[in-house]
Amino acid sequence: MEEKTFDQEAVGRILKQARKRRGMRQWEVGERLGISHRTVSAYESGTSMLRLDMFCRYGMLFPEIITEIAELFLDKGRHLMIVSDDEAVLLEALHDKIRFKDPRDPSRE
Repeated sequence: MEEKTFDQEAVGRILKQARKRRGMRQWEVGERLGISHRTVSAYESGTSMLRLDMFCRYGMLFPEIITEIAELFLDKGRHLMIVSDDEAVLLEALHDKIRFKDPRDPSRE
């Protein structure tokens, strides 16, 4: 697998926007995820890399980020660092299985 560059800041913006849409504070997210508000801040600012296990935990709290981050990964102009081929396969599978469709989309099942 070719090496990808990680756009931590873009991921951080997605996480922050999801939190703000829910009207939550960083300490509330941290409490729900079992991490400190400093760790939440580090993810949101792009100073700490969001690993796959934490991505999944965030996805349980904010399901919309799964598609947003997967689309960021799959967009040809921007890539995320994937630690292993297995993680790349899992992320692509999540994107395919948990795509949030527009309710007005006639192809929606």
